[in-house]
Amino acid sequence: MPSVLVTRRLPTSVLATLEAATTVDVWMEERAMRPDELRARVAGKDALVCMLTDVVDQAVLDAARSEEHTSELQSLT
Repeated sequence: MPSVLVTRRLPTSVLATLEAATTVDVWMEERAMRPDELRARVAGKDALVCMLTDVVDQAVLDAARSEEHTSELQSLT
């Protein structure tokens, strides 16, 4: 089953939809993730659901990469 990191709490209905198809890791803190926390939590995940205020830089993309998803991530950069 694919795994997803969600960087903020989302409405219950949205999380339920994600949980039906994926393994979901939700950041539950009120504050935004620090860059090192985001890199650590995204490692090994298949997808990232983030907010516009989250800093998703090359280091985060590199931490998330797996062999099978490299081309998908490159198309986003």
